[in-house]
Amino acid sequence: MKTLQEKIAASLADLDTREARRKGVMGHRDRVIEVSKGLDGLREELRAAKLTVLNTEESLKHYTNLASDNLLANGFKVHTAKTAKDALEQIAKIVRKGPLVKAKTNLGKELGLTDLLNARGIEYIETDLGDRINQLNGTHSSHTLAPAIQIKEEHIAELFKKRAKETNKVLESTDEQSLVSFAREDLREYLTTAPYGLSGANAIAADTGSIILTENEGNIRAVTSLPDVHIIIAGINKIVPTLEDGIKVVQAASSFGAGQEIGTYINVISAPGKEIGPKEVHVILLDNGRTKAVQEGFGEAFTCVNCGSCLNFCPVYTVVGDAYGQDLLGGIGLLQTFFIQGKEASIEQGLSLCIGCTKCLEYCPVKIDTPHMISEVKQDIPEENFLKNQLLDTIARPKKLDSLTKLLRFFNSYKDNAFVSKTINLLPSDWQTYISMLPQDIAKPVTPEEAEGYSRGGEMIHFFLGCVMNSLFADIHRDSLYVLSKNDTRISCPTEQACCGALHFHAGDKRTAKELALKNIKAFPGKEPIIINSAGCGAMLKDYPKLFSDNPELKRKAEQFSSRVMDFSEYLSLTKKDIPQSLSKKVTFHDACHLALAQGIKEQPRELLRNIDNLELVEMPDRNACCGSGGIYSLTHTDVSRALLEEKVQDAKTVEPDIVITTNPGCLMHLNYGMKDTPTYHLATILAKAYREGEE
Repeated sequence: MKTLQEKIAASLADLDTREARRKGVMGHRDRVIEVSKGLDGLREELRAAKLTVLNTEESLKHYTNLASDNLLANGFKVHTAKTAKDALEQIAKIVRKGPLVKAKTNLGKELGLTDLLNARGIEYIETDLGDRINQLNGTHSSHTLAPAIQIKEEHIAELFKKRAKETNKVLESTDEQSLVSFAREDLREYLTTAPYGLSGANAIAADTGSIILTENEGNIRAVTSLPDVHIIIAGINKIVPTLEDGIKVVQAASSFGAGQEIGTYINVISAPGKEIGPKEVHVILLDNGRTKAVQEGFGEAFTCVNCGSCLNFCPVYTVVGDAYGQDLLGGIGLLQTFFIQGKEASIEQGLSLCIGCTKCLEYCPVKIDTPHMISEVKQDIPEENFLKNQLLDTIARPKKLDSLTKLLRFFNSYKDNAFVSKTINLLPSDWQTYISMLPQDIAKPVTPEEAEGYSRGGEMIHFFLGCVMNSLFADIHRDSLYVLSKNDTRISCPTEQACCGALHFHAGDKRTAKELALKNIKAFPGKEPIIINSAGCGAMLKDYPKLFSDNPELKRKAEQFSSRVMDFSEYLSLTKKDIPQSLSKKVTFHDACHLALAQGIKEQPRELLRNIDNLELVEMPDRNACCGSGGIYSLTHTDVSRALLEEKVQDAKTVEPDIVITTNPGCLMHLNYGMKDTPTYHLATILAKAYREGEE
C-alpha cells in the first residue's frame, strides 16, 4: 500500500485527473452558491435536530431505541452492529448468493462491503451511475456525491463502448444522453431479476420508524422496491427525531450537495411490501465508533449528511483528490476515521492535510466546524517534526524569538556572503524555500512605548503586537499605527501581551495555546477595542472561548475578551475619517481565509480601498483557492502548499494587477514569493501610502 506522501505525489502529478476533478467541483460549487441563498434557517434547524440525537450518550441511546422499536413495529427486521465486522456478518447471513444490486452508500465504503462480496464470490452490480463507472473502470469512489468525478468524459465513453461490445448491445453515440441511456438499459435486467437489493439511508425518523432516501437517477427506488429482499445499512448517526427532520436532511443534502432545491426523487419507506415490493426489509444499525465520538464530545463530527459540499469547496481536496483520506474522504472523513478506525489510521490517511482554511464550513448544511475539531483531536498526537517543534517553542518565548529575529536580520544583511549562503544550504530544502519567502528587509520590532507614541485624541484602543507580525513585519505595524493615528485614536499597547497561540493550537499543543491565551486575557483589561492586523491571529483571539469550553469561569472571561477583538479593517470601516487619499494603482485583493471565512470580514477591506481616489480595485477569479500558507503548513506539506500557491498566483495574474493586497503575514509571504515581479502589500501599507500621497 502506498504511503500518504506517495499518494499525494501521484495525485499532484496526475494533471488530467486534477483538471477533471476541478471541472466537476466547480460545477457543483457554482450551483450550490446560488441555490443555498436564504437557507440559513434550514441549516440551523437541521443542526439542532442532528445534535438533539448526538449531543449526549443518553440522547443517542434514547433515539436509537425509539427508532428500533418503531422500525420493528412497522415490520422491519432490525439488527444492531457494534463494529464493522458485526455488520458484515449480518449481511453475510442475509445474502446467500447473488446477484445483489447496490445503491450508492458511503457506509458501504466504511464497512469494506465490496471486499466481503468479492471474497464470498457474490456478484454485485453498482446501480449509481458514478459507482458503476468506477466498477467498470476498476477504480474506487473519489467523491462522496460524484464517485467518478476524477474520470474524464472521453474515458467514460471508452468504458461504455467496451461494455457494449462485451454484452452485444448497441451504443449509438457517445454523447452524454446516449451514455446515460445505455447505462440505464444495461442495468435494467439486473434490477428486475436480482433477489437482493442494498441501500443506505439519508435519514431514519425515530418517531415514525421510516427510512428516508433521496436521489436523482431513480436507481434507488428500483433497488429498494424490485428485489424480494432489501437490506438497509445505516449508522446510528442517521437517526433524527422526526419525519419532518428527515425531509430536512434530504432537502439540505440536495441543496448543498447537488445545488438543487430538492432531489428528483424522495423515497420514504415505512414498511415492507405487501402486494408489491420486498417481502423482507432488513435494517442494520451500526455504531462503529459513533458512541465513542459522542462520549468524547465529538458528536458533531457525525452530524454530516454526506452531501459532499465540503469536498467541493476544499482547496486541498481539489488538488490532491482521494489522496485526502481513504474510504472516508476529506477533513470530515478523516475526523470520523479517527473514531471509527483509530488515531493511527486517521494519521496514515491524511488527517494532517487539513490546512484549517474553514472553507468547508461556509457551505456545510450542518455548519460542522471540522477544522476546529481536527485541531482538538491533534492534541493526542505528538509532533515528530523536530524543526517544527523548535519553531513553535521559539514563537512562544519572546527572548528566543527576539534572538531568532536578530539572526534572520543578520542573514538578510549578509545574504550574498559565501559563508552565509553555505550555512543556509545546509538546511532542509523546505526550510531554504521558507527562508527565501521571508521579508527582504526585516525591521526592528515595535515596542509598546513606540506604539503608544502614535496616540492622538479620541477613542482609546488597545493594539495587539503578536509574535511573527512584530518580528518579521514590524513596518506593517508602523503603517497600521500611522493610519490609526490619522483616525484620532489613543493607543494603548500592554507590555505583558503574548503570542496568540494559533500555531500551537493547530499543531496540537493546546496546553501552550491556553497558557498564551490566559496571558493575553490578563494583559488587556477594560472594555476598549483590541485591534489586530493579522487575520490568523484575529481568528484565534476571537476563538479563545473554545479553548476553555470545559471551564465556565475561564470561558466567560475569554468571551468578554474576544468580544472586544476587532480586525484593523473592521475597526476602520466603522470609524474612518474623511482624510484625503490618493493612489494611482490597479490592485486586486486576496481574501485571507482567516479573515473572510473565520471572521466573516469580506467587504470592509474592499470598502476602505474603494475610498482611495484613483485606485482601481479589480476582483481576481474565484476558484476558491487558498494561498497555501496555513501557518506552518508549508513546512509540513510543502508540495501541497506549493500546488495551492500556484493556483492562487494564476488567479491573481489573470487581472494583471500592479499590486496584490492581503491582510495576513503568511499570505503576504506566499504571494510575494509566488507573484515574483508583482508586489504584495498588507492593507495597512496601502492605506498608509495613500494617506501620505494624499497629503502631499
